[in-house]
Amino acid sequence: MIGLSQNPQMPDLPSGPNLDRIRGPVEIPMFEPWEIALMVSLTLIFLTSFIYLLIKSIRGKIRPSLPSAKTKALHELDTVAKEPDSAQFATHTSKIIRRYLEEAREIPALRQSTTELIMAARLPNPQHKQLDSLLNTCDCAKFARKPLTEAIRIQLLDTAKQLVEDISRTESETKI
Repeated sequence: MIGLSQNPQMPDLPSGPNLDRIRGPVEIPMFEPWEIALMVSLTLIFLTSFIYLLIKSIRGKIRPSLPSAKTKALHELDTVAKEPDSAQFATHTSKIIRRYLEEAREIPALRQSTTELIMAARLPNPQHKQLDSLLNTCDCAKFARKPLTEAIRIQLLDTAKQLVEDISRTESETKI
């Protein structure tokens, strides 16, 4: 043991490049930042579109279809039949027919006088005469306070319903 020393001395390193300037291993990312941004953007667009279509399909199943102008007008005419006051009955009947014409024919019926409405409606002759008679009778009851007998009220309602049916039929024939 005489030959072994307790603290063996290491030899000096050979002269060469300075080890202080050597960097460790370089990390190469799997994806570049622009690739990550592109993937995130595309994912968000896809998810947003999927959620939109899902909500749209759910709402379509839940939301009932809106009644047609014809259905609304006929239902309102059935409801107005119970009105006891002649002036109110005539006002409501006239307003229902005007609203129906506004929706079906897309004319500003609620803002026009009776004469203007009849001219703007451009209905065939039998319907033209029915509309003229109906609106003039309603105007007499509204403005002149002419009382309406039960027979006249029934006739007005029947004329109004027939007019709605005829205009609806005419509209469906022109769309085909």
